Amino acid sequence: MNNPTSISTADAMKFRAQALELLRKAEQFDGLKAYGISAYNPTYLPVFVLWSTTKPSLDMIFSISDARHDEFEETVKPIALDDICGVSAISRVDGQETA
Repeated sequence: MNNPTSISTADAMKFRAQALELLRKAEQFDGLKAYGISAYNPTYLPVFVLWSTTKPSLDMIFSISDARHDEFEETVKPIALDDICGVSAISRVDGQETA
């Protein structure tokens, strides 16, 4: 939608608030928290979302950065919603399948 109306914008915010509430409930069940992983590269600085019950180690951060390096061909790209929500397999460290 290129020109959102005030009504559509308000509806979208309600959905985002519901999504936040659901993610908080999910965290109560499995303990997964979202971590932003910055990957260094001389030409860009992408950020990856990783869902984990513990703070990621440096080894894990480097491993994730290497595995996802090819996804970033441009300087700025949106973060995939499935990564933000923790349903993509690559965004999780608990070994569980996606929803």
